[in-house]
Amino acid sequence: ENRRNLLSLMQTFTPLARALEQLSSEGFDEPIIAGLLRDTRPRSQLASKIDFGDPRLPDNDGFGVIFDARTDPSLEQKRLAEEREQHPALLRLAQFYGRFWGFPPPLPRAFVGLGFALDPCDRASYDMLTTLLEDSPPFVAWVQWISPSFPKVADRLNALLSPSMAPLPFSPLKLLQEFVAEAGAGQESLCRGGRKRMMQVWDDLWKKAKKTPPTLEPAPRSKVSLPVPSATVNGQIVSGSSALDATALMGLCKKEVETLVMALQRRRGLNFQDDDSAVAEWQYKQDGGYMSDYHPILGFGSTSS
Repeated sequence: ENRRNLLSLMQTFTPLARALEQLSSEGFDEPIIAGLLRDTRPRSQLASKIDFGDPRLPDNDGFGVIFDARTDPSLEQKRLAEEREQHPALLRLAQFYGRFWGFPPPLPRAFVGLGFALDPCDRASYDMLTTLLEDSPPFVAWVQWISPSFPKVADRLNALLSPSMAPLPFSPLKLLQEFVAEAGAGQESLCRGGRKRMMQVWDDLWKKAKKTPPTLEPAPRSKVSLPVPSATVNGQIVSGSSALDATALMGLCKKEVETLVMALQRRRGLNFQDDDSAVAEWQYKQDGGYMSDYHPILGFGSTSS
């Protein structure tokens, strides 16, 4: 047994020893070369995702959710029908997807978490969100609004869509769409007079719902931030113009659903009774796990598990 262990060690270190011997004979400093070769050993896989406030994960309530298939008014009938189903949604997803169901699957669940860092003054941001969410897919989407030029507009929008305001009697996406519509196509910036216009839209939506709006409070400052524009798809970062490409983002969402379906079919780490929080935990731990912070130069920050 000891000889077998010795053989394994020799197979591992002989190439390094030969490289050290050859480089030393060429005149390189042996201790320095030994240190460099030691650092070439394979390391554990680094995390490839970030938790950018996904509300499906524990202790995340900092960003305003603009769409959630589990609560959005447009999916109320589907949620009622789901309550009458005898078989779990994940079981039916595994059985029907790709055979009777296409993408997106017709379930009022949050199989994909979409986080965004967007400029409220950029019309392309609203166009992307409308296109991505218009068919009420099985997603949950949230936004951190950031504007260097109009920080007060961003702060007001973050406050209106803060989790402390939920649940709203109207879709948060409706608030965004009305805000853009009221600006008109000819206005240079959505944010000129944006706070006043936004509050007018807010008050009108509450009046239509025949309810009294809650007291407005400042949104809590987030410890996590991303470059603008950015998106995360179950923790995977997409930045720059790709973050505003609804077609590309939908393609990533489809891939996430297909990965989930395959894992369910093969019974790898998931149970058919799992809720969306358990599914999210599994999704974020794939491909090396996820990070809890982000650095604009170094990339990801401290590791979570």
